[in-house]
Amino acid sequence: MKTLVKKNHLDGFITTKEHIQRLKKKKPEIYNSLKHPSLRACVAWNTMDHRTQLRFSQAQLAEKSGVSRRAVQYLEDITAKFSPTLDVIEKVSKALGVEVSDLFKRVDLTKAV
Repeated sequence: MKTLVKKNHLDGFITTKEHIQRLKKKKPEIYNSLKHPSLRACVAWNTMDHRTQLRFSQAQLAEKSGVSRRAVQYLEDITAKFSPTLDVIEKVSKALGVEVSDLFKRVDLTKAV
C-alpha cells in the first residue's frame, strides 16, 4: 500500500531565523553590524518602525510634522550624507507621538526582521 506524503508548500525555503543563524556563522561582520547597528541606523529603523505602525507614508509624516518629505527620507536613510537637525528630529517625534529618546533607542536588527 502506498503512503501519501503531504508536502509543505514551503519546502526548500529557509526561515528568517535560519538566515540569521547562517549569517552569524558565515558572515560574522554583517551579523555584528545588524546586532549592534550604528546610531544612525537605529534612528532610521525607529523612525520607520513608528511611522509604519501609524500607517503613515513618508509624505504624511512630513506634512504632520511640518518638515519636508526629503527630510523624512534622509532620516530613514542610513546611507544619506545629510544629518537631520535636532529640530527636525523633535518635530518628527512629536508627530509620531513618541519621545525624542525613543528614536535614539538601540535596536537589535537580528531580532527586528
